Amino acid sequence: MTQDKKTLIVDNYAKWRISDPLKVLQTVQNEIGAQARLEDIIYSELRAELGRHAFHNIISKTRAEIMLNVTKKCNEITQDYGIDVLDVRIKRADLPQENENAIFARMEAERNRIANQYRSEGEEEALKSAPKLTSRRRLSSPNPNARPRKSGVRAMPRRQKFMHRLITATGISTNWSAPWRLTINRLTAPPR
Repeated sequence: MTQDKKTLIVDNYAKWRISDPLKVLQTVQNEIGAQARLEDIIYSELRAELGRHAFHNIISKTRAEIMLNVTKKCNEITQDYGIDVLDVRIKRADLPQENENAIFARMEAERNRIANQYRSEGEEEALKSAPKLTSRRRLSSPNPNARPRKSGVRAMPRRQKFMHRLITATGISTNWSAPWRLTINRLTAPPR
């Protein structure tokens, strides 16, 4: 438990060495006994030190300072057993699974809120610029040198449009007295 009452799951390790083999043999008898005793000492000191700090400090700011304090205190205690604790480190500090799920759900909700805000701003901007785009499309044509079309040409039936395009492309003169019946005065090949 941290100072701000948050539960942590901590994975730690320690580096240690035997400084006085006779004391080790007299107090803990062997290496397995020394490891068991060290686990108890390091666990209790680490737990006490983490309880003095807030969660956000443990994760980021004062982690190195916490590790130094734990190492010093453990080293002082283990001197009676003939063991030197060189370093104690936290490999990983996590929240319990139910806390992680709640935090991830809150983070996801926040990201969705921001995404929805960006979407609504984009839609609003699109609605503002939509009239400008349609007027630009009406004004622009694929050929910048093209003459504007006459309204009569658009109203022609399909066959007449084809004939009109053919005649204007080839340069043939026509009789336009009856617009639905085009008559060709002379046939010539298109100019080269």
